[in-house]
Amino acid sequence: MDKITIVTAFFDIGRKDFKEIPRSNDKYLEYFKFWARIKNDLVIYTDSVMGPKAMKVREEFGLKDKTKLVIIDDISTIDKELLERMQTIDGSKSFLNFRYNPNATENNGLYNYVMLLKAWCIKDASDNGVKGQIAWLDFGYNHGGKRFTDPLDFDFEWKYDFGNKVTLFALKEDDGEPIFKKVQSLDPIIMGAPFIVPSKYANTLWELEKECMNELIDVGFTDDDQLIMLMAYRKKKDMFDVKISDWFMPIRDFGGTHLKYKELFQAKKNLLYRYRVIKRNNRYLKRFKKEFLKDYLD
Repeated sequence: MDKITIVTAFFDIGRKDFKEIPRSNDKYLEYFKFWARIKNDLVIYTDSVMGPKAMKVREEFGLKDKTKLVIIDDISTIDKELLERMQTIDGSKSFLNFRYNPNATENNGLYNYVMLLKAWCIKDASDNGVKGQIAWLDFGYNHGGKRFTDPLDFDFEWKYDFGNKVTLFALKEDDGEPIFKKVQSLDPIIMGAPFIVPSKYANTLWELEKECMNELIDVGFTDDDQLIMLMAYRKKKDMFDVKISDWFMPIRDFGGTHLKYKELFQAKKNLLYRYRVIKRNNRYLKRFKKEFLKDYLD
């Protein structure tokens, strides 16, 4: 069984000013500290401001020697052409009107670019000597206790035999709904974290996800890594193993069975959730009607 090396990243893209789910840099560092005592080798991609702070956290847990920092202060240099293409969608009236939620975080090209860079970070780690199983965990994984309740539980080495395919985790089976409907509704299937990549697939996954993103841009859309991974899976199913789990739970379901957790609020069974969906859909219909009358009946 290959050991698991964890890769994570944090880049300041002004999340504290986002309309939907704003978070400060200090909040992200707090989230990181909750799980950072995990004993796996860890590669952190970040900037020169967050880098020393993240390393200090690992040092406090006696894990400096198992931690590598990769400092990147200008992430646009990783794939400038792709970022520019993604940002051409920013502010697109037709795209925003197509979304059920015109204020969604996933409408931001820079945000989606950073989410796409998860696969690049894994590729880069592999290029620079990391072999075996490479697992992605978000820097803010678990949101400081949203799912797992005791930070001391992360004082272990995560081990599991994930086999020789790229392992993705899904909330449900792929329903086959067209991608444009997923873009419209933002209904997730694949979770963005964790996922596990055998090093032999690291470059292939990055190229495949770039291809999927460019295809999305070609038809006037952009989205985050969760949709892109669904597209990648549909294009090359033999390369992937998709396991069903729930938000944050894969690390417990597959190797970390000691992790104490709490149930998440099951909003879809709640009357308030249904009310919010109806309200959201009504707002969308009003926008659609307004644009239709303007475009076709003026």
